[in-house]
Amino acid sequence: MSIFKKEVIPAPEISGTDVLRRTLRAWSNKPAVLHAIARDVDGVGVGMLEDFASGRIDLSTEVLQRLVKVMHGGHAVFDPESGMLKSAYADRPTRSYTAPDPYRPPADFVIARPTIGPQPAEPPTTRVTNKRDGWLGKFFPTPVEPPVVQKRREPFVRLRET
Repeated sequence: MSIFKKEVIPAPEISGTDVLRRTLRAWSNKPAVLHAIARDVDGVGVGMLEDFASGRIDLSTEVLQRLVKVMHGGHAVFDPESGMLKSAYADRPTRSYTAPDPYRPPADFVIARPTIGPQPAEPPTTRVTNKRDGWLGKFFPTPVEPPVVQKRREPFVRLRET
């Protein structure tokens, strides 16, 4: 026997009764759930549901069918011949549409970068712009006349009286 060979171990079949017992055992933590199920299923009390969940009693097939209908919302049916749960739907659900074919672009399709808007037929010419006349830098206009430079005054000197 090789260590790399995988043996397939068949999974044990779980009967519908075992599924119901396990589900009731899990739901028995909340007593309100068992009361609601006992109210909806005719002929079953909370004590019978607890005994069924623990495996002390077996329920009749009619009660099991009603129990499955209440617990699984009508999506499953108890089959008394095989003792298994089956789908309540005879056919598999079908699509109401057909999927579209995947998009395949034509062979001559070229991916180009997107343009912002209509472009001119000829590329724009770039021209060298000089500074605007009458402006220094960006914000301050140059004065039209050169500024008047004031002469520096001599410090005040007292004249001597003669």
